[in-house]
Amino acid sequence: MSHTTLANTASRLIEKHGRSVVLVTKGSASPDPTKPWRTSAAEVESTIRGVMVDPSDGSFGYITPAESAQLIARGSKVFLVAAKSIDDTLPPEDLLRIRDDDNSSWRILSAELLRPGNVKILWKLEVQR
Repeated sequence: MSHTTLANTASRLIEKHGRSVVLVTKGSASPDPTKPWRTSAAEVESTIRGVMVDPSDGSFGYITPAESAQLIARGSKVFLVAAKSIDDTLPPEDLLRIRDDDNSSWRILSAELLRPGNVKILWKLEVQR
């Protein structure tokens, strides 16, 4: 099976079984074109679909047992998002938080793009309330 097929499958399954959330990222527009070094502090919101994964569930094979233990100790969850849903030119530190449908906020502690070769499959976001 090719990586492209895996990326398409991940995207299709997340679209079908995931839920809509709002991704909040850092804004990067300069408010004054004559002073491009002054960037806007505004945040950008976009709706994406993803799947929340409990790291204590041993059936999730993408997390090693050691990583699972660390996530549990920190009280974190994992949110999986199809790669095409998030602009991969954004630095991971610009991914700030996810806002759920009940308006609860999940802070993004780390973001990792699963990318074998040049094929982008999915984002693994470690989130915490």
